[in-house]
Order: sequence, then C-alpha cells, then structure tokens
Amino acid sequence: MIVGRGYLKGTQGPLKFLPEKHTDFIFSVFAEEWGFAGSVVIFSLYLLLFLRGIDTALKAKDEFASYVAIGITFMLFLYFLINIGMVIGVMPVVGVPIPHINV
Repeated sequence: MIVGRGYLKGTQGPLKFLPEKHTDFIFSVFAEEWGFAGSVVIFSLYLLLFLRGIDTALKAKDEFASYVAIGITFMLFLYFLINIGMVIGVMPVVGVPIPHINV
C-alpha cells in the first residue's frame, strides 16, 4: 500500500509475528503502518544524514576530525544497511537495530 494501514493499526507488531518488533524489526513495523510513502521519507532522511556526515568530513579543519566524521557516518550507514537488508530478507538476522527510529 502506498500510505500503509495507519499509525498503530498494523498486524505484524501487535499479533507477535515479529520476534523483536521494537528493536531489530522496527522498520518492518514502520513500513506496514506508514506504507511506501513513509518508507521513502525514512530513506530520504537517512540519505540526508549520510550526506551531511560526508559534508562534515570534507569541511573538517584537520585530518583526525575528518576521519572521525567519516567513521561515524560509515558506522551509521552499515547499521542502516544491515538492518534494512535483514528486514527485507537478503541478509541473515543478526540483531542490529536501526539507529534513530523509535516507534
């Protein structure tokens, strides 16, 4: 569905179909409730976060600050990539929660 079932109207979370709906599978609960449009918004916000991290690294005054900014951005990107891959079924379930999403 384009807009989803609506806030707190999903079936996967309340009916206990997902093992860890509040941490590991938070994106699947969010996507069911908010649909494709909500998922696109989440992906866009994460893209903005990653681009800002890269921009911060490029504008850093010294090399160490640049490495820290790139490291933090890359770590968040890996968490995002692993969690989304885990939710859509192309990666094994490893228990990595997606950062910055709380439902």
